[in-house]
Amino acid sequence: MAMTQKEFNKIVASHTLWLTGKGGNQANLCQADLRGIIARGTDLTWADLSGADLTWAILTGVNLTWADLSGADLTGANLTGANLTWAILTGAILTGAELLAYGDMVYLKTMQLDKWAIGYTYDTLQIGCQRHPIAKWNKWGTPTGRRWIAQMAPDALEWADRNLALILQVIERNPAKLPNQP
Repeated sequence: MAMTQKEFNKIVASHTLWLTGKGGNQANLCQADLRGIIARGTDLTWADLSGADLTWAILTGVNLTWADLSGADLTGANLTGANLTWAILTGAILTGAELLAYGDMVYLKTMQLDKWAIGYTYDTLQIGCQRHPIAKWNKWGTPTGRRWIAQMAPDALEWADRNLALILQVIERNPAKLPNQP
């Protein structure tokens, strides 16, 4: 049964007290059903979210530093602006997740180039709001690919001509690990 927003908020409040040394308890959300939970801007540093179902959760701006997300399902989760520095993402599922977080730089790598935030996993690249398989981005130089890029934004093709080949080289030389790799 999915945890209610109220139950989740109570755990987060206790975790906040624990983080600040004012009592409370470290958040143990291991295997929790948190589908669709809203956690905007909360501090879940050191929280145990291993095996949690965070499908379609809203995690914008959440601090997940040192959080254990191993085996967590983050399918479709919004991680925009989340801090995943030193988070454990081994075995995590990031399919369809908004990848514009501060990556753990192992399973989720991020960078910023001009006005576009960029995030990528072992198989997916997100530039701004455009998230597609890396294999599709690799076809950007074909006539079909160039039309596809040109439809994204007024200056997208010009930007791609300057930057996309370089970004794809960075990804090739610095790939993100598969979720099940240590």
